[in-house]
Amino acid sequence: MKKQIITILLLCSISPVFAEAYFEPQWNEFCPNQYINLDPDKDYILAEKKYWQERKRDFDKKIAHCKSIEDNDKQEACYENIRRIESNASNTHLAELQYKQEVINSSANMTNATTGIINSMNSSVNTWRGVKMYGY
Repeated sequence: MKKQIITILLLCSISPVFAEAYFEPQWNEFCPNQYINLDPDKDYILAEKKYWQERKRDFDKKIAHCKSIEDNDKQEACYENIRRIESNASNTHLAELQYKQEVINSSANMTNATTGIINSMNSSVNTWRGVKMYGY
C-alpha cells in the first residue's frame, strides 16, 4: 500500500501542468496609482492626466487585439509584447519627468545663487556710494 501511494505521489509530481502559462496584462502594472482610474471620456486639462488617459486607450486597444488571437502561443507572445512595450514606455516617461524636475530644481538653485550674488553686489555698491557721498 505504501509503495502504491509513493508511486502515485511520484507520478503526480512529475506530470506536466496543463495550466495557462500567461496572464493578460493589467493597466495597474504600468500606470502610477493616481492615474489608474481616469475617465476615458473626460477632457482633462493637466498634460500628465491627458498623457495617461491616451496611454490607457492605446493599452485597451492592444489588449483587445491580443484577445482576438485564437492561437494560445501567439496570444501569449502578444501579451508579452504589450508588457515589454508598456513597461518601456512607462519607465521612459517617468525618467523624463524626473529629469525635467531635476532641471527645474537646478534652475531654481542657480536663480537663488544668482540672486544672492546680485544682492551682495548691490550691497557692496550701496556701501561704496555711502562712503563716497558721506565720506565715511
